[in-house]
Amino acid sequence: MDKIRVEKHLQIWTLSADRNEYEGYERLLEETDKHHISAGQLNASLLSQGSVSLKGHKSIVVIHDPSDIRKAYSVSMEKLDKVLSLDKRVISGYHSFNSVGIGEDKQLHLLGCVVHGKGMDGKALHMEQIRQISLGLKKEDSEVVLIHGLDREFDDKDEFELIDKTLGDKFVIRLRVNRVSGLQKWDEEQGKEVNLKLKDAPFAHHFIRKLTRFSWGKKVYSEVKAEFEYDVQYVGDDFYNVVKVVLRNRRGEKIFKQPMLLVSNFEVKSEDMAWFIFTTYLKRSKIEGVFKFLKEEMGWESFQVRDFQAIQNLIVLCFFIGGYFYEIEDSLTQNEWMKQICLLGGGKGKVSKIFFLRGLVKIAHFKEIQAFLNENDLSIEQLEDLINDD
Repeated sequence: MDKIRVEKHLQIWTLSADRNEYEGYERLLEETDKHHISAGQLNASLLSQGSVSLKGHKSIVVIHDPSDIRKAYSVSMEKLDKVLSLDKRVISGYHSFNSVGIGEDKQLHLLGCVVHGKGMDGKALHMEQIRQISLGLKKEDSEVVLIHGLDREFDDKDEFELIDKTLGDKFVIRLRVNRVSGLQKWDEEQGKEVNLKLKDAPFAHHFIRKLTRFSWGKKVYSEVKAEFEYDVQYVGDDFYNVVKVVLRNRRGEKIFKQPMLLVSNFEVKSEDMAWFIFTTYLKRSKIEGVFKFLKEEMGWESFQVRDFQAIQNLIVLCFFIGGYFYEIEDSLTQNEWMKQICLLGGGKGKVSKIFFLRGLVKIAHFKEIQAFLNENDLSIEQLEDLINDD
């Protein structure tokens, strides 16, 4: 997507927004250099807008998750790295680390995206993003409780200490299944004491919950039994609360081969708190929908530029525009003009950000055709003649 077309699309998109509520987006467009879009500016604006939108919530779940940007057939792009394809083959691409916020109203707000490639310190970049987002959200409300949710890639004592000790926030992080506990057991074959894996360690508390419905990825399970265990365990050079969950289908078979191990710096002293840790982790699925939207509707992986700074800016620009659509999503069903745009986008009465975006693209194309006709002093009839001319 070239710079001129981006600016045209953004000008159209800003027409649909309330000028007071979304002035942050318009201000960014006014301040952006005509020859350069800065990923830093885009992220700063996203965080500022998200902080204002989330102000007033007593707690915010901040989901952080990586997403590979796959460029399977590229060979000469700057800082091109190795990533995994959907079928787990090693291909070319880039890495992104993304953050979204979910308030008590369950509405999603995009907060930040950092892109890195070969030779870059990805861990340092994503830890800095966690820090910046924490400080940005607490700048609007110093009393808000931030709960950072991360997956197994971030089972690391540095992550625990950053969130717990440096930022003073809460976290729920899934542990790797091979994580060892602070206990040991005697191994007959080796003839010595060996570390006991956390999944096999004893837990003091046990209970069961029945789930009418459980969704994971594209699969939906009914009549699920969730077996919970929880206790304080030694993890990452300190003691934290760990919740262990085994899910079984209606036939009693394990849904996942290995138990789910969730570590948190919340005190877990009751079944309800263990359940809270589990359901908080499940909110991670929300960000998967964001990635799907960005890749399928925003062309997150379709760029052709080779300069890495331009690549960073384009990926973050898509994330920024996606943030705009998530911000206005609730208003789509209330605004008659937006309903018409969704109809133009093929919604057939369904109003969503996807159909709204597709409708806006058609408007942008119509605008381009109008400009072409005006510049060449052509009528619609003459254009039809050109199209139908064999």
